[in-house]
Amino acid sequence: MVIELANPLTSFAAIEPSAIDQFSPHLRHCIMAQFMPDLSAVAGEQEQRTELIFVVDRSGSMHGESIRRASESLLLLLKSLPPGCRFQIIGFGSTHAALFPEAMDYNEETLAKGIQYQEAMNADMGGTEVLPALKTAYDSPLSGAGWYRQIIFLTDGDVTNADEVVGLVQSNIHKARLFSIGIGDGASTYLVSSVARAGRGLATFIRDESQLRGAVMKVLKSALEPRALPTKLHWNLQLKGADCKLTTPEIVAVPTTPPAIFSGCFSTMFAFFNGEPTELTGDLELSFDVMGDQHIVRIPISAAAGTRLLPSHKNSPLHRLAAKCLLNQLGDQLKGLQMTGANKDQDSIRKQIEQVSCMFNVVCPLTSFIGVDPVTRNEAFVVKPHLEAEHVTKRLLMSGGFAMAVPCSASVTPDCNTSDCAADTVDSPNVAHGGFMALCSQSMEEPVERQEDSIVKLVKLQQFSGSWPLVDDVVALLEIDAGMVHKEKPKTWQASSPNDLSDSAWITMLVIAYFELRHSESEVEWELVVRKARQWLHSQAKLVEPSTAAAKALCDKLLERARQLIRTNMHKATK
Repeated sequence: MVIELANPLTSFAAIEPSAIDQFSPHLRHCIMAQFMPDLSAVAGEQEQRTELIFVVDRSGSMHGESIRRASESLLLLLKSLPPGCRFQIIGFGSTHAALFPEAMDYNEETLAKGIQYQEAMNADMGGTEVLPALKTAYDSPLSGAGWYRQIIFLTDGDVTNADEVVGLVQSNIHKARLFSIGIGDGASTYLVSSVARAGRGLATFIRDESQLRGAVMKVLKSALEPRALPTKLHWNLQLKGADCKLTTPEIVAVPTTPPAIFSGCFSTMFAFFNGEPTELTGDLELSFDVMGDQHIVRIPISAAAGTRLLPSHKNSPLHRLAAKCLLNQLGDQLKGLQMTGANKDQDSIRKQIEQVSCMFNVVCPLTSFIGVDPVTRNEAFVVKPHLEAEHVTKRLLMSGGFAMAVPCSASVTPDCNTSDCAADTVDSPNVAHGGFMALCSQSMEEPVERQEDSIVKLVKLQQFSGSWPLVDDVVALLEIDAGMVHKEKPKTWQASSPNDLSDSAWITMLVIAYFELRHSESEVEWELVVRKARQWLHSQAKLVEPSTAAAKALCDKLLERARQLIRTNMHKATK
């Protein structure tokens, strides 16, 4: 059963008026625009001249299931890379090491070396020193003119110098785009989210290691999408006065540069403006180019005026979301300047951060909330639990051996005013993650050895070209009798053609059908692998039918025959 939305997600905007001048007398009101461009026209296309660098955490905390899942994910990544790209692998812990001196062409030889690295990969590199590994990724020479670098960063931990790491990414935004994946409960939300935001990529968090393969492949798919450049947002807004004359309101866009566009993801932007929202006319226009074709998405302001995301505008949630976005932008700029040692604008940006934070009552690394309770409180009577010493000791050992103080998080009351937010000297949001921090996330018991599933085994057997060989190992994984495979194999591509259908082409069709019918719920894991296989099949079909459309139709016809064989076998298995 497939459950789908009755109406697909579309672009929309909402206006949040401010009844009082609590924020700024000139920029009182807020617009939030969320764009969902339709990129179906380029679905299946991939970025050309792409250099992919995989930065993988191999610290001791990755021991066990995490490193096994990471190894499987790396296998899927390597097998899914498109022809013509270049790649590099950097493992890090207390130290870091790269597979190649520089990014290498993706070919049969380099793929074999990548697979050797993947098979030998262990969590044996000590602590978590991210900064040197990312520096190596950024500092290595780019492949050449017209090439674009994309970094996929995978970690399960935290670092003490997260701001430096974010600053490094921010200062190198012109060199590469960065995608981040956080594994498990120990992954730093601040680090993973911040580096992806600063690197204009996507951040993904995986609490269950069994979901890692799918998450990694989603990230790779986004990284391989054709880039939308340049992205421009035009706020075509006008105010209609009492005399019916149109004037252009003052607009402050947040962020100043529109975020990167990815298929299936909303791109969110805000703007502050003056004037009365009821008198606002015009539209919002997002424009960008993909593979030489211009795309324009418009949202009429009349539609935004009628959109209510919440039943009430009390406490101005959109204003505060916009302020948080602005604080992130300013904070990333500050970290980038600190990383490069440029002192020119640091004081000015710090002042802006404090002003925005206090104006909108949104806490940030340079501010904090101060609560004053005028009521005299009596000491509460606390009932101490009776716990056996042995039980307490065991719990502490299993959670890491050390108990740490839990920081108290101040709640923000709905009626607090801007004076509640004062400048402070907090250096990093890392000081207030809250909760109990375990210094060791691994159980003292040895993990049970887990067998590879059929997806991983089949991907291992796929050849560099994208095809599979007709060998016993592949047939066994498809759970089909070898005699049936040969019996049902067509002799030629089509009845009127003398061109023989090769064993590799037929078994490749069966593998594709097997993935589609037996592992449809895991499509994100094998989608790119199958895309590569289809491209190889089409190249073979074009030897028979030079026309692209005819070759595709020929492949589709034979693939349906392969699906029928898999369905028949599935039906027999259920009897």
